[in-house]
Amino acid sequence: MKLVLCFGHRWRLSLLLCTALLTVFLLSRYQSLPPPLLTSLAVDLSTGQQSIPTNTTSVRTTNYKKRFPQAIIIGVRKAGTRALLDMLTLHPSVVSPKPEIHYFDKEENYVRRVQWYIDSMPRSYPQQITIEKTPAYFVGPQVPQRIHSVSPNVKLLLIVRNPIDRTVSDFAQLNNKRRKTESHKHTTFEKAVFNGDHVNTLYNPISILVVDGDSLITNPLTQLKRAEAFLGIESYFTESMFFFNETKGFYCWRKISKDAHCLGSGKGREHPEVSPEAVQALKQFFKPHNQQFYNQCGQPFNW
Repeated sequence: MKLVLCFGHRWRLSLLLCTALLTVFLLSRYQSLPPPLLTSLAVDLSTGQQSIPTNTTSVRTTNYKKRFPQAIIIGVRKAGTRALLDMLTLHPSVVSPKPEIHYFDKEENYVRRVQWYIDSMPRSYPQQITIEKTPAYFVGPQVPQRIHSVSPNVKLLLIVRNPIDRTVSDFAQLNNKRRKTESHKHTTFEKAVFNGDHVNTLYNPISILVVDGDSLITNPLTQLKRAEAFLGIESYFTESMFFFNETKGFYCWRKISKDAHCLGSGKGREHPEVSPEAVQALKQFFKPHNQQFYNQCGQPFNW
């Protein structure tokens, strides 16, 4: 059984082809599942505070250090990767670097070797799990082998959403960036999207949790509970930590005894109008790929 992912090399093509995140891609890279990464952590769940070794300075120094990530969010772009990571880091057992590292997909970073990658991570205790997020990993043909060569048992999270909504969102972001350059020429959604494709083969879903990005928008708790189980961290998230923001159109969250947090102004931007004909054409285009994706990952998304 194989999963394929479509994407494009130019920005126009990538709008349609990155959306083929819903097609299926190569399953031969990762064969074994690691044991639970974290079974317990000394945390007071009433306050969200974790206990930290305090016996000696040497113990602290030895245990509190930068580590290779035990889990990586590999994509896909405009499906909710930032929201997923921000929500997961509410958990006291989870730490993550702030920026996207782009170690496995960018040559200028990869040549710096794995120690540079580890040095880019935040410090953590052995009982914690480090998660890195770089959506570009999903479309990099060289990425699977690179990840596998240094950490074959790393856990991967892939968040997906309705491919039509993802395509429109991707177009809105790219159009917004291009609007800021002098060379920008107005391009309609239809012209940008209906322009060919390219197929890429990637990862093995035995090590991948497929997160429902549409559900993360409407009911984040269900997806976070699935992520907790997948990552092997103790149950922490509760319904009271999330509330719906009418202005943004999606959920915001608060850590226990902390102020509320919503995604930045770059999220939830206005989308262009898309003709019914274009929507119908995309539905027909994605239909066989969606069905193949459902069969491979064992989850029907009703797209």
